[in-house]
Amino acid sequence: MTYTLRLFTKEKRVPSIPQLQQNMNSLFPAIPLIPENPGQYPWEQILVRDPENRDLALLCRIPLTDSPLAEARKEKLKEEIRHGLPLSGARWLEKYFRKINMLYEIHPMEEVQSHQGWEVLLHLRLSLWEQVRGIFHTRDEGFTNPQGDLILWEYPPSATGVVPAAVYRFGQFRSFSLNLASPSQRAAFLKGNIP
Repeated sequence: MTYTLRLFTKEKRVPSIPQLQQNMNSLFPAIPLIPENPGQYPWEQILVRDPENRDLALLCRIPLTDSPLAEARKEKLKEEIRHGLPLSGARWLEKYFRKINMLYEIHPMEEVQSHQGWEVLLHLRLSLWEQVRGIFHTRDEGFTNPQGDLILWEYPPSATGVVPAAVYRFGQFRSFSLNLASPSQRAAFLKGNIP
């Protein structure tokens, strides 16, 4: 499966394209956001281009309510995480998925490897989050809680670096910094413990 940045939200309100563009302009003033159908509301897809008119990514808005397809997608998500670790994170996500109304997916294109391409997409995801809040999922990394802390592990064994993480215990998240390369910290996290 391809590398995709995802944002799940309970919010039904559709993010404003002018507001997204304004947020993008604060750091990347030459990056246009081009709706697939400029006159359509609510929007479904937005193309992200770089200053040289190269396509960096496609942003898709996917409703997760009021259709058999949406319910099937939710069930598939629950199945994906059912055996994820730590178990407390997987159980929290299963409950959260019952309440989600929208999924935003950022699909990178080949040109994303150009100058600052990934930084542009991460800033776009943050700009979306600022309008609708929610949780992140990045393939080969994992799921976060609403504060952006890693709560479900998907990293490969070779992962390195330090990330904000949290375990769900006694009805609340307990946050800490997780060293991805530390076998002992990784083992504690996967068991639902703070290293």
